[in-house]
This record gives sequence, structure tokens and C-alpha cells, in this order.
Amino acid sequence: MTRRRSIELECPRCSAKQKVSVYDSINVSVDPDLKEKLFKGEINVCQCEKCDQAIFVPNPLLYHDMEKELMVQFYPFQAIGDKDFLQQFSKEGGYSNEMVKRLPKGLRDAMRRIHFVFDMAELIRFVLFREKLYELWMEAN
Repeated sequence: MTRRRSIELECPRCSAKQKVSVYDSINVSVDPDLKEKLFKGEINVCQCEKCDQAIFVPNPLLYHDMEKELMVQFYPFQAIGDKDFLQQFSKEGGYSNEMVKRLPKGLRDAMRRIHFVFDMAELIRFVLFREKLYELWMEAN
């Protein structure tokens, strides 16, 4: 499911405040145009209404492609310095069993196979890698 919400943002250049819309998750099977927006660098990026500064909003983002059975979670790199953030993961780097148990049954398996990234460019590269693998295996079968 694609989820979008409004937040108040302060421009890092001029300190002007404005309401902007950010994505928490994008489902490219339901909203295919969002994949193109992601690849163009238009997801969670806004323009300051006062000084026209482009601003990246480092909001956690879940990328979901149901057809290719792909889920990738972006977190801002700064999050790894937060002990509370780290406690939601197992020592192997996946979500902890406690975290997964709280999810609806239909999501549990997918969330155990989720891939984590800490940079939006890394998210795009991983999606492209998985798409190439998907194409290769579809051709072979």
C-alpha cells in the first residue's frame, strides 16, 4: 500500500516553514508511476516556497513491488546511531522476531525477507539489481 502524509518542514537554507507531503511507503504494483518518480529523485523531495531550495526529506520509506516479491526499506543513515532504532532488529540484521510477530500474518514472511538500505541511491541500485535478476529468471523459465 502506498502511504503519504503531510509534515511541517523548515528549510535548511532560509528557515521558512511549510507543509510538504512525504511518502512512508510506495507500492509500485499499485502505483507504477512512483517507481519512475523514485528513479528521477522526486520521492520525498520538495522545493522551498520562499528560496526555491531543493530539500530531501530523510523520511523512512518502504518500497514494495508485489509482482517481483520485492520489499526494500530505506532508513536515514543517521538512524544507526539510535539505540532505540537498533533494538527493532535481530543481531543478524533482520527485524526482530518480536517486531515481526506484531505484524499481520500476511506480511510476516515478506518482512523476514526485507532488504534494508541507508541511502536513496542504494535503494535505486538495489531495485535495479533485483529487476535484472527477475528478468533473467523469467527468461530462463
